[in-house]
Amino acid sequence: MVNDGTAREGLPDLGGWLGGLAPSAVSGPTPAFYYSRRVIRDRIAVAHDVFAGYDRFFSVKANPCPGVLREVHKAGLGFEVASGGELVAARHAGGDPKRMVRGGVGRTRGDFSQAIRLGFAVLVIDSPAELQRYLEAGTGRTRAVLRVAWPPGGERPDQFGFDGRALALAAPCRQVHGLHVYFSDVGIDAARVEAGIKAFIEVCHGFREAGGRLDCLMVGPGLSIPYREGAREPPAAAVAAAYAGLRRAIAPIWAGLEVGRFIVGPAGWYVVTVLDVKEVHQTRFLILDGGWNHLLRPVVMGEPFPVVNASRPPGGAEEEYVLAGPTCSPLDVLGRVRLPRTSAGDRLVFARVGAYGRTMAVAPFMSRGPASELVF
Repeated sequence: MVNDGTAREGLPDLGGWLGGLAPSAVSGPTPAFYYSRRVIRDRIAVAHDVFAGYDRFFSVKANPCPGVLREVHKAGLGFEVASGGELVAARHAGGDPKRMVRGGVGRTRGDFSQAIRLGFAVLVIDSPAELQRYLEAGTGRTRAVLRVAWPPGGERPDQFGFDGRALALAAPCRQVHGLHVYFSDVGIDAARVEAGIKAFIEVCHGFREAGGRLDCLMVGPGLSIPYREGAREPPAAAVAAAYAGLRRAIAPIWAGLEVGRFIVGPAGWYVVTVLDVKEVHQTRFLILDGGWNHLLRPVVMGEPFPVVNASRPPGGAEEEYVLAGPTCSPLDVLGRVRLPRTSAGDRLVFARVGAYGRTMAVAPFMSRGPASELVF
């Protein structure tokens, strides 16, 4: 369910990790995701300042909720889509393929033909085989960029992009207009932002020396958001300076940038109800009405989102609990946390879940159904 305006006006914000979430959300149906238009708009304004000089695209994979996509579209961002389903969602939100980037992996010749026919602004090519499919599809007017395998030295290799050897072989192709990079190892560290851009500039110079065109650059900053108390985002001025430096160093005709979690991550909360409190071998468990079927990141990353018992006043003595979801799997654990003494019926709120939440989870398992989504 998407609600575009049922949260009552005039209610005071809850504090701390709950800042921005209206108290009425805590008493509503659960499990449910809540997304704040105001926070989304504020984060887009920050992105405009930090990434000035880059055409900005929202990564639909971060959060394809229709109300979220409409808010992003109204703010003037294009869309980065990585599947046919994401393309449909972006178009329903008002997006025009001419203001879209087609990313992804494992694309067919048909995928490339569709992207060329629709006139996408940019087409990201992930492998030599994909480059061949793109050329067979006819290329058209769409800008094509090759994704750089990151990090370029081969540490922690994953399945994405062209390594240095493959880039050198592809560089002479005149139907390739530039490079794409996703900085997968940045986190919230300003020094890593600067180091990553410096390394990418070297890759760009090598690509040019091999005969490659660099009319276009497409960048995924990879910036995370703080999930721990006391953690801070990198200084905006430092990030802005680093990205301005990249443009000066390469001087492309056009530069684009995809952002997702940076914009919507802080704008979301996930509210659940405690169904049961139990102790097994001296370990206290809270059984919740939602778990990895809605929120997979804590299971994959081994680290919970910030979580608050919104039914209890802050301060005072806390106890350690293991947060378990309602499915029949020992993997369905959202973290080990300290909370005020908690009872069945209490409401827990997970903060900073606006990105990679509901649609990254394993909702079909046990057919419990999806969580509601409300935009306020």
